[in-house]
Amino acid sequence: MIKKHALRLLILSTLSFFLVSAQGNRVWIKHLPKKTTAYSLDSENNIFLGYANGNLQKISIDGSEPEPFSIPNQSSITLVEAQNNRKIFLFYRDIQQIMILDRFSTIPKKYDMQSFGIDYAESACISPDGTFWVAENNPQRLKKIDPLRNVVIHEVQHNLGDSISIMRTFGNQLLIADENGLQILDQFGNLNGRILMKGISYLQILNNYVYLTLPAGLVTVDPYKSKILEEVEIDLFKGKNAIMKLKNEFVVIDDENLALISLTKPKK
Repeated sequence: MIKKHALRLLILSTLSFFLVSAQGNRVWIKHLPKKTTAYSLDSENNIFLGYANGNLQKISIDGSEPEPFSIPNQSSITLVEAQNNRKIFLFYRDIQQIMILDRFSTIPKKYDMQSFGIDYAESACISPDGTFWVAENNPQRLKKIDPLRNVVIHEVQHNLGDSISIMRTFGNQLLIADENGLQILDQFGNLNGRILMKGISYLQILNNYVYLTLPAGLVTVDPYKSKILEEVEIDLFKGKNAIMKLKNEFVVIDDENLALISLTKPKK
């Protein structure tokens, strides 16, 4: 067991050294019309960007825009979750509303927080079973909502941060990033673990790992052990709003641009 653990640490250290040492190169870069407020990646590696004026933009991995979205809502998009690209989840903090864009329906489904007895939700996200997790601000508590029955099915008081940057579900786990770091909770909202770090702006789940965007770069976390596995700090990653990991490339978003970056050397 000791030898296996040492070998694993050696592999991670070698990989980290390679990534940090790599200069990286841009495959393509796209100028954004405005600063984005929310980001997500679907299962086909399409990129979804939310804006302060309520617009939602979809960009393919080759940089093209396959289809525009026309949403009858001019409020800022706080969070977008497009992993299930048949039902895209949007949360609007300003107007306290959840919207589901259903591929098979031309009319978006809207859910107002007040209809669930919630005066103010700091954040919200969707679970794999279609229920919603909502983080209520005052008092601080988590509620799980069944939108089909329009009822709260679970509620637990929990010490949340003052500013939640992003929420995501991961199987039966709930992940919450606030100003203090990452909280990892179970399916009932009980705290399983915590990663203390400042400035998380984006959270991605890929291949059973969690990837966190921080001012210094990209951090990989094992959510089952609440443990940091890897930190990648290169110039192309510093000060970015979101870093999305693909198989061999990264989507990087800042205030003005969206770029596809490869850390491998191009073939001659």
